[in-house]
Amino acid sequence: MNSISTLQQPAPPQPLLQGSRTALEYMLADADVHMDGKRPWDIVIHDSRMPLRILRHGSLGAGESYMEGWWDCGQLDEMFARIFGAQVDSKLGKLHEKLADILARIRNAQSRRRASAAAACRSIFN
Repeated sequence: MNSISTLQQPAPPQPLLQGSRTALEYMLADADVHMDGKRPWDIVIHDSRMPLRILRHGSLGAGESYMEGWWDCGQLDEMFARIFGAQVDSKLGKLHEKLADILARIRNAQSRRRASAAAACRSIFN
């Protein structure tokens, strides 16, 4: 099984980690779920990369980061009831898709030279 966490990547810069935490906190506010809060349904973060992973990979990132011990919650059932009730999951899905699209455009490894080569290959095989 190829897990997201098995990918060896450098640690994200601190401003990116803080920004992702702020974005996730904003989304969870509608569900009255806090990060590192005191209530049983609040999320306790054990790894600062957790919010970024959830924003990048959506529910898959949330599930895998939970299984790896990056975060915990005393009452998962209540937390999920609040998240689903406030439709945070659908907002996260839309954000995840937009973020993935933006990252794909930024990370496009295709140079002009490679684009010309790809176009030449297409014309040969079409």
